[in-house]
Amino acid sequence: ANGGEVRAGLRPYCHVAFERVEEPGFAAYARDTLTACRARGGVGLKIFKALGLGIRTADGALLRVDDPRLDPVFEVAGELGLPVLIHTGDPQAFFRPDDGENERHAELSAHPSWSFSGPGWPSWEEIFAQYEARVARHPGTRFLGAHFGNAPEEPERVGAMLARYDNLYVETGARVPEIGRHDARRMHDFFVRWRRRVLFGTDVQM
Repeated sequence: ANGGEVRAGLRPYCHVAFERVEEPGFAAYARDTLTACRARGGVGLKIFKALGLGIRTADGALLRVDDPRLDPVFEVAGELGLPVLIHTGDPQAFFRPDDGENERHAELSAHPSWSFSGPGWPSWEEIFAQYEARVARHPGTRFLGAHFGNAPEEPERVGAMLARYDNLYVETGARVPEIGRHDARRMHDFFVRWRRRVLFGTDVQM
């Protein structure tokens, strides 16, 4: 937007620098940042996959999605009525060896940095468990699970989370191929059951 004004039709999300988690006063910084962002028109908080797969703490460890030091961020988001759009992990194939059998081989060959396979990376199951723990810990905060709840390969898992957590919603962006591989009747029933908790995103710039 030019001149600091939000263009009609655009609804910006807020961001917090999780790299600052070990600095004194992080909780106050997070509250001030989200409060100011909301006052300027921010309508939600976006969590990028770097949380859990990119940001590292002083000891070199990956900053976990469910690290308790981040709790104030998500609690304040709930207090301010800011839904949390959270992208955790990536397609399951990105966590498997890039060989001829990997269904994402073409992408991984073109973008080797997209691979999270091998030593030093958490498994897909581990990163997904961190995401679920985060959602469970903040019942007063609305979460929007990006990319079909971060598990388009397993709609039953997504449905189970929707059943367990009333504060969780999901969206479909960039995962239609995964959704489309499942039995049509089964997916029809999923969308009918959770029709008030599914948003239709594209993840495509228009």
